[in-house]
Amino acid sequence: MSDRILIVDDDDNIQILLARLLTLEGIENVDVVSSGLEAIEYLASMRPSLVLLDVNMPGLDGWLVCEIINNVKRWKSIPVVFQTALQGSENIKRAVELGAHSYLEKPYTRDSVRQVLDAVLNRNRVTDQSVGQDLQMILRDLGEAAEHTLNLMAGGHAQTVRAGKVSLDGDDRVHDYVGLISSTGTGDLTLATGWPRNIASRAVTALTQVPEEQLDDEIILDGIQEFLNMVLGYGLRSIGRHWPMRLNLPSGQVGTSIGSMQNDIDFGFEFIVSSGGVEIPFLISWHTHDQF
Repeated sequence: MSDRILIVDDDDNIQILLARLLTLEGIENVDVVSSGLEAIEYLASMRPSLVLLDVNMPGLDGWLVCEIINNVKRWKSIPVVFQTALQGSENIKRAVELGAHSYLEKPYTRDSVRQVLDAVLNRNRVTDQSVGQDLQMILRDLGEAAEHTLNLMAGGHAQTVRAGKVSLDGDDRVHDYVGLISSTGTGDLTLATGWPRNIASRAVTALTQVPEEQLDDEIILDGIQEFLNMVLGYGLRSIGRHWPMRLNLPSGQVGTSIGSMQNDIDFGFEFIVSSGGVEIPFLISWHTHDQF
C-alpha cells in the first residue's frame, strides 16, 4: 500500500506548497484539511502514514490535535511532524511528551521534505537480536525518545544507526560534553551520552533561547542534563509499565569520557544516533532485581 500523507494547515498557500513538494518526492496520496477539527474527523476514517501539522491554528490548534492523536490508541503510532521549529524549554518538553517526531525546517524546500520522508517513511529500525526481548524494548524505547527529543531540540531528523553490546574497557573517547542520568526501582537503568559542542550548542540554544555566542559550559551542561531528563522520562512511560522506577538527578562533565565519569557503572549496551552527519553515542546500564 502506498504512503498517504495528511497536511493540516489553515493557510492555502502552505497547503499548495507542501502538497506540490510531496508530489515531487513521489507521494501520490496527499490529503489536505484546514483545521484541527477537520483533522480529527479525517482520522476517524483514514489512517495516514504521516501528519504534517501546523501549530498555530484557530480553534483546535496543533498542540491539541497532537495530544488527541497521542492519546487515542489506534492513532498513537502515526508520526506527527510539526510545520515550524519549536523554541523554549516548555514547548520542546510539551512536544516530547506528546510524542511528536520532529519539525519541518522553514523555508520549506524539496530537500527538507525529502529528509522528513526518509526519516519517517524509509527508515529501518535498528535492533540487536543477541539480547533478550526486555532489553530490546528498552533499546527501542530509549532510541526513539532520544531521536525525537534531539530532532525537536537540534532540528534535522536523527536516526539510530547502530545498537548492541559494548565494552568500555580501553574506551578513551573524549567528548566535549558528557551527561548521565539514572533511575532506580524494580530495575536499575543508567543512560549516558557524549556530545560534540556544535550539536550541543544548537540544541541548547533552542531549549534555553540563549544565543550560541553567549553559551558557556555550565549552560550547555544544564541543557544536556535537561535533554536526558526528557529522554529517560519519556522512555519510562512505557518501560515503567513493566519495571516501575523513579528518575534520579542527572549530572554532567566537560571534556571527558563516559566511562571515566562514573566508572563504578558497567555500561553493557550502546546505541548510536546520527544527527546532521554527527554520531552521538548513548550508553545503557541495565539490570532488574527480579527474575523474568
